[in-house]
Amino acid sequence: MTAKESALIIIMLFGVLATLFGPQVQNAFFNRIELKGVVESQTRILDPDTISDANIKINNIDIQKLYFQRVDITNTGQRELEDLALSYDYSKDIDNFNILAFIYNCSPSSRAMGATQLTAQTPNYSRLFKIDAFNKLNGISAIFLTNKKNKLTVTATSPELGTEVFQSNDQLIY
Repeated sequence: MTAKESALIIIMLFGVLATLFGPQVQNAFFNRIELKGVVESQTRILDPDTISDANIKINNIDIQKLYFQRVDITNTGQRELEDLALSYDYSKDIDNFNILAFIYNCSPSSRAMGATQLTAQTPNYSRLFKIDAFNKLNGISAIFLTNKKNKLTVTATSPELGTEVFQSNDQLIY
């Protein structure tokens, strides 16, 4: 077999493979489904040493320590995700833990995405979101204020994505 014949066979084989597997390859590269999640470490912004004799209450809860934590979720894939559920869950191993405040910002607006905050089963430990249409490069940032340090797990679920889990890697050192 000559070099020309070998090259022709390789080209034909490549053509057959491209015809058979082209759509799968195209979907893998150009229709990629992907979320990027960043769960920042909790930062203590208030402790007994800084407040001395002050009495601080948030939502009728006496506060000795106050922690701040930010979570960013971005659609870095090539496709819209429909019916995306985001569940933000703190460990239930910490007694008397409370989410004191939950603030979120959607880009674009929550109305444009169809973002709705739902009632969580354990409101002291979790928050739940549903987003109708989470397009490419859309994002949601959530900020939590809590009374204790705790481990946060964020679970994203949609028909296209399946389930993706993001966690904070905090060591619970007080």
